[in-house]
Amino acid sequence: TDGISIVPTLLGPGVTGREQEQHDYLYWEDPKSAAVRMGSWKAIKPRKDSGFELYDLSNDIQEQNNVAQQHPDVLSKMMAFAKRAHTPPRHGKVLDESVGFKGHMKD
Repeated sequence: TDGISIVPTLLGPGVTGREQEQHDYLYWEDPKSAAVRMGSWKAIKPRKDSGFELYDLSNDIQEQNNVAQQHPDVLSKMMAFAKRAHTPPRHGKVLDESVGFKGHMKD
């Protein structure tokens, strides 16, 4: 729902009449971590840990130097993005329990 068309990247601005639009930030999460990417900055919060780590990917592509203490303003902004973007998991049913996998597999 928050996607941006990549048509200008694929066809070029000469064809589309506009430059590629960019998100202000990207956010993703999985069972082990949550992360925010903004330009060359990446903030990541391991689930087991209570705090975010911050990396400047323009100088540290391997994410070995946590610079959160040196850049609290950047970290604060990225944590706000993460809070805004996160939605709690919604539990539901994918399959009708009465059918199970029987209707989807050949015997």
